[in-house]
Amino acid sequence: MTTDKDEHVRNPAGGPMVRTAAVGTKLLLKDDSVVEIIGNPGDGGWLNVRYLQPATDEYVVDEEEWVFVVDVKDYA
Repeated sequence: MTTDKDEHVRNPAGGPMVRTAAVGTKLLLKDDSVVEIIGNPGDGGWLNVRYLQPATDEYVVDEEEWVFVVDVKDYA
């Protein structure tokens, strides 16, 4: 079981620590989309996510995508 503290671990620069982010964690991307992690290989670089609130027409709700850590703004 995770706690709020576990789910919001930050890296030294203050950004979200995606390497340890659990499946189900919601993130805000730099384009202001809200996504949910559905897979995390734990490499600190890539996350498999599902769009909950796309910011543009490029993606639709429930669409799955791999995103890179530099595209993540913060926890949602």
